[in-house]
Amino acid sequence: AQYSLWQFTASVLSENCHKEYWALVNRGPPSAESMEEMRRGNLNIRGAITKPPLAVNILEEKKRASLALPPPVPGMDRGTTWLEVHLNEGKNRQVRKITGCTGHKTVRLCRVAIGSFRLQDHEDLLQPGTWKYIGRENVQSVAV
Repeated sequence: AQYSLWQFTASVLSENCHKEYWALVNRGPPSAESMEEMRRGNLNIRGAITKPPLAVNILEEKKRASLALPPPVPGMDRGTTWLEVHLNEGKNRQVRKITGCTGHKTVRLCRVAIGSFRLQDHEDLLQPGTWKYIGRENVQSVAV
């Protein structure tokens, strides 16, 4: 079977595709109440109510160090905390709205996994502006 760009995009953006994001938020570590509010979901994004995220947690320093992320904009890294957000949806600016609903603005956002593709799993990480072909078996494995 051949896969068109539309079919691939639809599978990646579908509700059945796990996505993991790392979000750098301002205002220091969120309180327990803020974390619970972020985990609640039910945001109205373009007329659709979102499902709760699969998980929202403070990212462990050891895990963050496993992936060389570009530094935040100078001056934007004071009083910040990295969060790990897991979604099965892909609504417009959903992660930013999840963190923003508690007053913690996202100042840096990185998608670190889509389906079975994880940035940490690849020794040959792509450099910014580069790309590579993937096989059909990889496309089928994305919507897990």
